[in-house]
Amino acid sequence: MAAWYLGGRQRWLFLSLGAAITCLIGWLRMAQGAHFMTDVIGSVLLVWLTAHLLSIALYGIEYRMKDDPTT
Repeated sequence: MAAWYLGGRQRWLFLSLGAAITCLIGWLRMAQGAHFMTDVIGSVLLVWLTAHLLSIALYGIEYRMKDDPTT
């Protein structure tokens, strides 16, 4: 997920790869009976929020906005 905030042309590749690995590990943990789906979703949201806040704290909002073509 950190590669998304660093930018670059391969950000979607890294985001997709990270999402696929996260889904696989989450599914395996649910199949083992160790986690519920809400545990997995909550963990993903917590990690995303932490990465987002650290990105703003370290690089500033201006850095993210100039690299984002949607703004």
